[in-house]
Amino acid sequence: MKYNKVFQIGLGKTGTRSMNQMFLDLGLNSQHAKKWDIANYQCLLESHTGIGCKYDFTKLYARYPNSLFILTTRNLHSW
Repeated sequence: MKYNKVFQIGLGKTGTRSMNQMFLDLGLNSQHAKKWDIANYQCLLESHTGIGCKYDFTKLYARYPNSLFILTTRNLHSW
């Protein structure tokens, strides 16, 4: 993998479970959880249903500059 880490940014019901399964199928070490174990996983996807995120992505970018940040969204009317 050419990235240090992959972080998923977005609310619940935006494809995080499918994305996690894709990473696992590709043989990557992926975690889909409310609280991340950043040191032990390559791909981290937040599993939550509420609004707001407990992670500061600016700080994560500073710590892991060669990382990919993926923003997942969904059409509001289909949500």
